[in-house]
Amino acid sequence: MKKLYDEKKVVYLQSLSYHPIFATTNKKLSISAATIHYYPKGSLIYLQYAKVRYLYFLLEGAIHCYRQQPNGQESLINRFDTNKTHIHQVQMINESLPNLKVDECDEKQDEMLAYNQYNSFGKNSCHQLTAKASQNSYVAILPIHEIKKTFNNSSLATIFTWYAEQMYEQISTQFLLYDLLSLKTAQAKVAYYLLCHADNNSKIEISMSQKNLASLLSIRAETLSRTLRSLINQQIISVNGVQYTILKPEHLEQMVEQ
Repeated sequence: MKKLYDEKKVVYLQSLSYHPIFATTNKKLSISAATIHYYPKGSLIYLQYAKVRYLYFLLEGAIHCYRQQPNGQESLINRFDTNKTHIHQVQMINESLPNLKVDECDEKQDEMLAYNQYNSFGKNSCHQLTAKASQNSYVAILPIHEIKKTFNNSSLATIFTWYAEQMYEQISTQFLLYDLLSLKTAQAKVAYYLLCHADNNSKIEISMSQKNLASLLSIRAETLSRTLRSLINQQIISVNGVQYTILKPEHLEQMVEQ
């Protein structure tokens, strides 16, 4: 990756200014905070589960976005290619957008949490895909803190946050289904679901019926019931009404990884 310093920069910044997100912000302030980078073919742009610190805009070239599933397999999920659009259009490649209204104290607390693939699943503050340049590409990068500064708790921040939450709802279910397809046993699927949906206190509230949960996991309701009973009997999880608590997360992780 290297910054772009030549005359192309002026042209790229001008095309970036027409992207819809800049139409609703202080365009001059936002654009001035953007930097343009060159990514050679095959180079990494961002990693799955890394914190979302920037907005990425593809100016020229092509980018492929992959998801690494629990079994280690990497699947192509999305493609961006400026040569395949009807007009040469700037494309934002982020699949995740952070909540602009999160308190700074909450952000710091989130940063201090021990990383694992499960507590980062489906969070709109973390990338859910890995992005790589599939051709030599130019990408504009805009720091999230600059967007926060520009919106300054205005109604635009509310709109941006609403959009981020809508993205979160869509991708968390979509990626869960992708991940579950890679798991072969009912035990592994149940374990993965519990690990991904546990809060920081290892608690999960399952409000849907077991029949609906079984359908989501692509297993039979009787199999789900039997698997949950087995986990409870082994004291790997406990249950109180609709709330489950993970007692031995390492056991669940082993089930997923087998």
